[in-house]
Amino acid sequence: MKKALLVLGLIAGSIGFSYAQKSAVTFGVKGGVNFASLTASGGGYSVNSGNITSFHIGGVADIPVGDSFSIQPGILYSGKGASGSTLGYIEVPVNLLYSTGSGSGKFFFGAGPYFGYGVSASNGNKFGSGTNDIANPDFGLNILAGYRFESGLSFSAGYGLGLANLNNDKSSGNVTVKNNVTSISVGYFFQ
Repeated sequence: MKKALLVLGLIAGSIGFSYAQKSAVTFGVKGGVNFASLTASGGGYSVNSGNITSFHIGGVADIPVGDSFSIQPGILYSGKGASGSTLGYIEVPVNLLYSTGSGSGKFFFGAGPYFGYGVSASNGNKFGSGTNDIANPDFGLNILAGYRFESGLSFSAGYGLGLANLNNDKSSGNVTVKNNVTSISVGYFFQ
């Protein structure tokens, strides 16, 4: 999976760089609220933990790769986890967006992979390789949609589906634990 993400990132970067020579790359900031949970699955059962409300904040770039498409990489701090336990990640999403004009701005829709490295955990939890530790790193897929005004202001909503198993306890059989995050963001792209 890591190799596939690396190849996707290199292809996207080279396409974006060649097209960026003809069109303007914009940089921006974004932040917002996360509604996160953990899902444990195994033995034919799936249990969703209680939600935790956290936040995300960071920088993004928008690299045009056609008239209606762009690649939007970023680097964010993102709070995830479950009720009673916050997991903090440095996250790198790489989303492919489709935009269509409407009024004084444009709607955008997109998806792409993300990679997150755990940097903090609350309530006695920690990232590591021990049986009781939380496995690191996290990775998964994002989907998002929103609206960006000509002024650079943007609003979006997204969902991050974790694909990495955060469970290090091999004695628990085939139980997997994964991140799930619904987010609402406000951003600004510098013109």
